[in-house]
Formats: sequence, C-alpha cells, structure tokens
Amino acid sequence: MKILLTSATLLEIKPLIEKFELNENTFVKCHQHEVQIFITGVGIPCSLFHFCKRLQTIDFDLLVHVGIAGAYHRDLQIGEVVQVTQDCFADLGIETENGIETLNERGLDEKLSFEKNNYMINRNVNVKICGNLKKVKGATVNKANCNENSIHVIRKKYKSDIETMESAISFYVCGKQGVSFVAIRSISNYVTIRKNAEWNISKAVENLVNYCISIV
Repeated sequence: MKILLTSATLLEIKPLIEKFELNENTFVKCHQHEVQIFITGVGIPCSLFHFCKRLQTIDFDLLVHVGIAGAYHRDLQIGEVVQVTQDCFADLGIETENGIETLNERGLDEKLSFEKNNYMINRNVNVKICGNLKKVKGATVNKANCNENSIHVIRKKYKSDIETMESAISFYVCGKQGVSFVAIRSISNYVTIRKNAEWNISKAVENLVNYCISIV
C-alpha cells in the first residue's frame, strides 16, 4: 500500500524520516508499505493551501495525518497516541453571549454529507493500521487556547477530547474529495492555563514516531 504521511512540521516526524530516508518527492519502501512524506506548515490557512495543492494528484492509497495535540481532560495521558475519528473547525463561527454558533447553525455554510452534530466524521474509522488506538473527537483552532474563557467556550460547545491547529483539514479536504485517510495524534500537553499545561513534546513525538514505525 502507498501511504502519504503528512504532518505540520518536520519536528513531529523527524526520527521517522531519518530512519527510512523519507522525502517529499518519491515513495520509499519501509517495513510493509511505501511511504512519502508531506509537510504542510502550521495552522489552518497554510495547511489548507498545501493539502489542496498536493491532493490534486491522488497517487497513494491512504493519507495518514499525524502530529501532536493538547488534551482537554486527564483521561488522556501525556504521550498517549490516539486516533481522531471526528473533528471540527471549533472557532469558526459567530461569537454570542452564550458562546459560539457555527456557520452551519446560522445557515451560512454548506451541509456536508460527512458531517453530524457539528463534527466532520471519518468513515475510515476502522482502518486496520490504527489497531486499538483510543478514538477521540478533535477541535481544530486558529490559536492554541490557554485562557480559561476560551477553553470553556470550546469545551461547552463541542465536548472535544483534544485540540490541534490542523487536524480538521484532512477531514474537510479528504472528505470532500473522497480520499481515504486516518488522523493520528500524540498528546503533548493539557489545554489549560499555559503555566499549568505540563508540556512534554519530546515524549509525544517519541511515542508518535514509534507508532508510525510500527505501521509502515
């Protein structure tokens, strides 16, 4: 199988790249599959542009979108690798006195066939390479939240498990184009006031890369 492995930064998959000498130009044979990497850059605008540009050519069987994430609750452990099965653009909408209304709720956005209860759903949820990873709901945001009010608004509205700055891009673009994909994240911190966030990026990256090695 040909896998297009994508992340926002080189940092998140650098040990994997070095181990198999992966690049963005060709597919490289790993243990079980052929893999090509694809780096999008950080944030929704940059990732969306590069996703749309790269996916003009579908020369792969499965897109695997990986990276680190913040957890909204402590049922998830720092360094834990999870599968994102639902995601949303959590701060895209209209601010109200009680929180936020989505564009869809205001009738300003198209209704997606793969969307339910404000979440985009990945229909490839049972892809074998994800094994027994815990399944979570993601909130993709334009800014990493570390303010109590901002965090409360997102959690109240979506009841998400994790927060990222790119994950929903794969749900939107791949969903619109009918491309098979999975989204995998490793917990690097808790979404809280920054001084209490308990960041451990190195552990999150190490566990993420080890999992990627096991599936490629």
